[in-house]
Amino acid sequence: MSGERIAAITGATGPIGAQIARRLARDHAHVVGLYHSNSAAAQVLQAGIGEAGGRMSLVAADFAVEGEGARAAAEVKRLAGAPATIVLAAAEAGRALALLTRDETVARLMRINATAQIAFLRAQLKPMIAAGHGRIVVVGSRAATAGMAGQAAYAASKAALASFALSLAGEVGRYGITVNVVAPGAMESSAARYNEAEQAEVVGRIALGRLGRPEDVASVVAFLVSHEAAYVTGATIPVDGGARF
Repeated sequence: MSGERIAAITGATGPIGAQIARRLARDHAHVVGLYHSNSAAAQVLQAGIGEAGGRMSLVAADFAVEGEGARAAAEVKRLAGAPATIVLAAAEAGRALALLTRDETVARLMRINATAQIAFLRAQLKPMIAAGHGRIVVVGSRAATAGMAGQAAYAASKAALASFALSLAGEVGRYGITVNVVAPGAMESSAARYNEAEQAEVVGRIALGRLGRPEDVASVVAFLVSHEAAYVTGATIPVDGGARF
């Protein structure tokens, strides 16, 4: 493990997280992928990365459970060592009018999308500070900044995580650690949430005339964790095809 570049990715079995894992493994990182419950998908991803010459370890973590963020961080350290790169890509979506959203749903989305991942991240900061280097990227959402009708609780949870990250950037920059947010817009992987008319309306607002793909997001994340992005921190980069909301 000595000298290895460790990259920990939450939500590694989601469409975006999986593509980020593949890309960072291709860029010679030892990827530690955190996933919730889809062990079959996690093992397929791990095998695919291995066949391509990369290396991936897996950690199961249910961020809806109290204390899971810190436990998962300890397991990452046990398996691979302290990560130099952390990508927070885990998310649970929610689509319901605010008036009809239960308090329990709001609390669950906040735990999974924000507070548990903040705890996971905070548990990794001391080793990064001691090393004098680190790359942190949050996969946020354009919903967090643009506001999306029917996604108030989800948007609030993603905004909370992004705001934490951008504030953190001002605290840890002196230690050689960068913190940035990538904000995807409407993605192909979420198209099932929309009926045909809704999808046509969404695409009609996108300058490039198509929904985003996981590769679009992974490419930006790969840049932000690279040496070329050493002077980029505290930024929110939209990956939305020029959407007009």
